[in-house]
Amino acid sequence: MTGEKETSSKAIMITEGHAFIHVRNLERALEFYKDIVGIDVKRSESEWVDLAPILGISLSRGDEELIEFHVDDFEEAAVRLENAGVKVKRKSKHGGRVTDPFGNVIGIHDHRK
Repeated sequence: MTGEKETSSKAIMITEGHAFIHVRNLERALEFYKDIVGIDVKRSESEWVDLAPILGISLSRGDEELIEFHVDDFEEAAVRLENAGVKVKRKSKHGGRVTDPFGNVIGIHDHRK
């Protein structure tokens, strides 16, 4: 083995992931995380702010799961997960969630529109 990770044909190929810290007020959260703690802002939208590059942690007022993984095609990933015996709860045609074997809820979505 050359250090490359072997993947199963059942693998959904995660492209990246984020941890969201839910907040009620983004401006106040930014005062703490940006101004007090000193984390740079990578990207900002009306519902979330990406902090850079601290482990892909995002601030959000949305309904994301604590841990979310991005995939190229959510529906394809959902079908592969279901074929592997994992129950997928769809929130939309581009995202949903699963529960890992230990009870942790994981969000999975794509950025397609």
